[in-house]
Amino acid sequence: VDSVFRYGKLFAVDPLHLEPAAEQIAKTMAVPFAELANAARIRGDSARASSYLQRAHHLNPRLGP
Repeated sequence: VDSVFRYGKLFAVDPLHLEPAAEQIAKTMAVPFAELANAARIRGDSARASSYLQRAHHLNPRLGP
């Protein structure tokens, strides 16, 4: 996922302050990161799982830590 899509400055700003439509798109973009985190966790790769989960949480605070 992170090698295909270009995110602009979504991950450079903390916390995100987006317009409602852009916020909904960011929440949708969080789902693949959450799924990748789950897959990494199942494989036992906790470092990669944590990285993906942090990105998912950044895009959608209801996901993640």
